Amino acid sequence: MKVAAVVAAHIPRTFVDLNRSLYLADSWFERDILAMDSQRLRELNRRFEMALTLFFADA
Repeated sequence: MKVAAVVAAHIPRTFVDLNRSLYLADSWFERDILAMDSQRLRELNRRFEMALTLFFADA
């Protein structure tokens, strides 16, 4: 177990926290059927991909 902990300590990782208001707001989420607006989800995915691309562009 100690070896795994040491190896894991050297693996670079990025933590992402997505605010629930970006996808669970009444304008994007239908509470009656528990469904999210698919267009909004695609837009959030596109923005997330762009953010990662820009973050790692200079790496």
